[in-house]
Amino acid sequence: MTRRSIQLAAVVIVTGLASAPRVHAHHSSAAAYDSSKTVEAQGTVTQVLLKNPHTFIFLESTDETGQKVLWQIEMQAAATLFSQGWTKETVKVGTVIKVAGIPSRASGSHGITNARLALPDGTPIGRATAEN
Repeated sequence: MTRRSIQLAAVVIVTGLASAPRVHAHHSSAAAYDSSKTVEAQGTVTQVLLKNPHTFIFLESTDETGQKVLWQIEMQAAATLFSQGWTKETVKVGTVIKVAGIPSRASGSHGITNARLALPDGTPIGRATAEN
């Protein structure tokens, strides 16, 4: 091949890739969470990871026996939350919150998805975070 034909082929490939429709890959939460149940927790936020493809909030609470429980709340992508009005200050470490959502299927785990967050008095925090 000549140098000119290699350059032309490269331009065609790059143009094709640039104009190809974007693919949005996303996995289902159905395998990890039991949508036939709901769970609620209240505790102190210990960590907030505003990330893509999912944001995670970690919450420490105590169970009925007084044992510490670390909840992992899986939420939408940070970009989606930001477009809904969230900021890095919406949920801060040290804040006491209530969470309600769909529990993890894994025995002994404390995961929640499709979470609704609220302050202890019931005041909602952000929008409902369904569509994980």
